[in-house]
Amino acid sequence: MVIKDYVKAWEGCLVGRVHSYRACLNQARVMAKPTSPSSLTSTWSSRLEITIFIPIKAVNYTLRIIGGPIDYVFFHITQFNNFDVYDHLMSKSLCAKIELPSHIIILSTTESKHHFLGIIFPRDTIFVEPV
Repeated sequence: MVIKDYVKAWEGCLVGRVHSYRACLNQARVMAKPTSPSSLTSTWSSRLEITIFIPIKAVNYTLRIIGGPIDYVFFHITQFNNFDVYDHLMSKSLCAKIELPSHIIILSTTESKHHFLGIIFPRDTIFVEPV
């Protein structure tokens, strides 16, 4: 997957836990649109931790309700110790939620195990699954 016209906006560690006995540690780089505000990622810690997994249906439904996110970014996984998170998201139709002081990042899978789409939402967004 080639991420054209995007610029490096963050680099650090992405941590997720699918199994209680093993964490998934990934070195990651975030690529953002050149028009994205520089403040979007400037306050992110060098370690981003997945807090919960939520259904893709809830993310898509919430996107329709609120009219769209703040921004989109791509997470490029540069080093990894396993594919647990990617496989878990794919097999169960889930997204991963990362909570930050000012934003929520929702990670969804792409065709490549080395890339995730990051959808940036305001911190107070509540994800609702359709009935």
